Amino acid sequence: MNSNIDSVKIQKWPRWCIGSLLLYALLVSPSLIIRYNAIAKNFGALLLALSMFSLIMYFYKNRHLQICSKFPRTIYTILLTYVSCSIFYGAFIDNAYVPLTFWGNIDYAPAFLLPLFVKIGMRKENVLWLLKVLAYFSLLTLPMFLIDFSYTLYIGWTLFFPLAFAKFLPKKLAIALIVSGICYASLCWFDGARTPVIRTIISMLIAVYTYLKPIISRRLANWAAIATIVIPFYYFFLYVTTGFSVFDSELSSRSSSLGDNSADTRTFLYEEILDDLQDTKTIWFGKGINGKYYSPHFSHSSGDNEERQNPEVGFLSYLFKGGIVYTVIIFLLLPLAVIRMLSVKDNIIAQIFGLLIVQHIFLLFIENIPQYTLYNAVIWSIVGFAFSPNLYDVNENTIGKIFNVRRSFVLSKQQKTVINK
Repeated sequence: MNSNIDSVKIQKWPRWCIGSLLLYALLVSPSLIIRYNAIAKNFGALLLALSMFSLIMYFYKNRHLQICSKFPRTIYTILLTYVSCSIFYGAFIDNAYVPLTFWGNIDYAPAFLLPLFVKIGMRKENVLWLLKVLAYFSLLTLPMFLIDFSYTLYIGWTLFFPLAFAKFLPKKLAIALIVSGICYASLCWFDGARTPVIRTIISMLIAVYTYLKPIISRRLANWAAIATIVIPFYYFFLYVTTGFSVFDSELSSRSSSLGDNSADTRTFLYEEILDDLQDTKTIWFGKGINGKYYSPHFSHSSGDNEERQNPEVGFLSYLFKGGIVYTVIIFLLLPLAVIRMLSVKDNIIAQIFGLLIVQHIFLLFIENIPQYTLYNAVIWSIVGFAFSPNLYDVNENTIGKIFNVRRSFVLSKQQKTVINK
């Protein structure tokens, strides 16, 4: 894959970092799911180590890059401080520290390094290169089904990114991605993997929006984005104050049409995590990187461990590992990224990036576990792009250019003024 974007060569550290995660998604994650495999586990730890080392090196060498706005820059600095303290505590003070598990498990220390991807996203050439790489990598989604569905599942997690930009990709590539997305959603639905289905459908809806944008009010789209963010917070508040579970209510009422996918697998997770944090008095700062909790539900389920290292819901994972403080910091930074992207006028590309973060926030209350995976690397890179001065420089022609798609050049107002003069 060409590592030059707009005549700028992509630095080696992002290429090593993302390349390692590509191999992890392709070879390691499915192997760990199919069966316990010591070779895959050790190879995965090696890939994670290479990816994390490259990420840290890139972060250090680009430490001069600063978020353009003061308030999000302050929030990001606080986040990095909190993350650093958590890693230090987990590595040197917590008695549960085990070197290989701590650094070789995507749920532990690697997950706390995800905010470092913000620096990668602050260079537009990195984000554009990532889009190009994942557009072609995602085409492996269906062929890998010949090996096993688990391979398709993990590779397909990257489909959401290029799918949203289908309008601006080469026609054959766009059609292939759309077909892959439809088949992927169908396979996931029949296998009971509901969150990838929702994510893929939302990405397709974003792609549809790019075609219908001339007839859809920008204000209406922004209000819809705000509602998508507010709704899960509202239902969480409702659950905490009244005990009402939207999962149990909605899934039960649609059991006849959803079939096996109507099972409520989320309400008990909210109950277990909140009860555990209150009982152990760790609600404010969480149980740390190495934290575990006892699950009464899984203690009665065969084939699963009752000592859980991570709940299967992103929002609960932030709360469990880092407490209210960590969760508030995260959920301040993400909406700020959305606001900045959606506030860029007459730039559909910036809107697409913003809507992708919106879907991520929404699905954090259902799944989207903050693990050190390719999916989360993309999300945090997009967050970094939101706070980059280059945000205004990327348009439809820029996307088309990196895929060698010829498009009529659209002059900006400033360029028109210069020409008229």
